[in-house]
Amino acid sequence: MSESTSSIQAAGMFDGLTAWFSDSVQQHYIDAWANQDGIVSNLDDAMYIFSEDPAAPDTQSIYSSRDYLLDSISVFHPRYIQECLQAGDCKQAKIGQFFLPPAEIQKG
Repeated sequence: MSESTSSIQAAGMFDGLTAWFSDSVQQHYIDAWANQDGIVSNLDDAMYIFSEDPAAPDTQSIYSSRDYLLDSISVFHPRYIQECLQAGDCKQAKIGQFFLPPAEIQKG
């Protein structure tokens, strides 16, 4: 095997994907994302938005944003990352199960 062939590694599960993480998200989720080649980005560049607490101030600001109100963005619980890792494939994890609505909707 040539040196160039032996140094090729498979891309991580989140390779090329960007995510923003609320301050409420536990570090192990962020580490899992990064360890699978996911990119931690700012909110404007994120393909995925993760929060564990709909009442967190940074998450509340998303819920009141124009983009959220126009259904342009959604917030998800980071357990989605764990589900992808356990399944070995994000296609097996149904992201809709991890949708995180505002607290007032959850109570209703």
